[in-house]
Amino acid sequence: MSDALTAPRASDRATLLDVRGVQKTYTGRGRTVEAVRDLTFSVGQGELVCIVGPSGAGKTTLLKCIAGLLAPTAGTVTLDGARVTSPPPSMAVVFQEYGRSLFPWMTVEGNVELPLKQKKLPKARRRELVREALEAVGLSDVHSAYPWQLSGGMQQRVAIARAVAYQPQVLLMDEPFAAVDAQTRADLEDLDFRIDPGELVCVVGPSGAGKTTLLRCIAGLLDVTDGEVVLEGERVTSPPKGMAVVFQEYGRSLFPWMTIRANVELPLKNQRMPKEQRRTLVAEALDAVGLAHVPDKYPWQLSGGMQQRVAIARAVAYQPQVLLMDEPFAAVDAQTRADLEDLIRTVWKTLGVTILFVTHDIDESVYLGGRVIVLSSSPTVVQEDIIIDLPDERDQLGTRALPRFTELRARIYHHIQNAKDGAGHIDE
Repeated sequence: MSDALTAPRASDRATLLDVRGVQKTYTGRGRTVEAVRDLTFSVGQGELVCIVGPSGAGKTTLLKCIAGLLAPTAGTVTLDGARVTSPPPSMAVVFQEYGRSLFPWMTVEGNVELPLKQKKLPKARRRELVREALEAVGLSDVHSAYPWQLSGGMQQRVAIARAVAYQPQVLLMDEPFAAVDAQTRADLEDLDFRIDPGELVCVVGPSGAGKTTLLRCIAGLLDVTDGEVVLEGERVTSPPKGMAVVFQEYGRSLFPWMTIRANVELPLKNQRMPKEQRRTLVAEALDAVGLAHVPDKYPWQLSGGMQQRVAIARAVAYQPQVLLMDEPFAAVDAQTRADLEDLIRTVWKTLGVTILFVTHDIDESVYLGGRVIVLSSSPTVVQEDIIIDLPDERDQLGTRALPRFTELRARIYHHIQNAKDGAGHIDE
């Protein structure tokens, strides 16, 4: 564990939030885990301060202590001179897991308005704040929709709008943009492409292009309105056995009562694989994603980034013929993301698996893929299918510094910008 962290203020503004010697220790099952130790820093009135750290550093634990949602084992959190022992009324929090903070039976407008009703604001004032907040996050046109009708990214925007409308003195945000991407609902129209065995293909597109919708149709999780998805000559009408999917929302795909080892092993048990082979594959998969040291922990004991690694390990251990990945690194910290990108290319080369990788990160698509399929705006069609003619051996510094990398990145970027602006095909 690191020594005490003291972060000096970046300005001479009066201190609003003061964190002093905060420590959080978890004890259970005969063991003690120290999540954070002796954290000390202050934030001035009106400052915008970011916190970064490696996966598992305790960033979310710290945020919950500051928000009064978790009692620190030692130390204090002070807001405007008053010690925080429960959630302060002048503070709002936006979490990673937006799905758990929205009420599915309420409209978007109702969800955003809810905390304003608790403040007993006049109805006209509530409506004004809700309208301004929804406009700020680009959701003015879906105010009467329900959360379950929106994409994951749009749901997170609702959560952000709710915090903005509340007009808090302090706004805490726990990786709120991890899943933010979509602005409008997807409307796929006559998408047509094919992937050969052993390819690694990335899919990118503007906000609201329907990338996740497309992936779910391919996975057999969503029925297509028209057209078909064919895997090795067989039409896909339900999830194929030789296919695995890694979703953005890792928290919903892991069983909290199972250990990490058991979560990764579960699909192998369903295959009735021999116990020794299961153990070998699980150990190899956990080692590959850097989690060999936590097989006996539970998902809720890990950071968000580490939980997504578990989901990736489970897919790798399954040894699928086709691996579908829906922005799997969205919630992984930047320092880990590059390692996992290299991991995916290693898995691809080692196992010979076919990978379809959905991302909103243009650089990531160029670095990972052998091809990049660029989608248009809704109604969505394939704008361009681009061959990535970079060397097969890639590394984060050398490959990204290549002039050809920059050219490919710029081409895809222009396609997406043109799609947003309603323009058509880009000529070479």
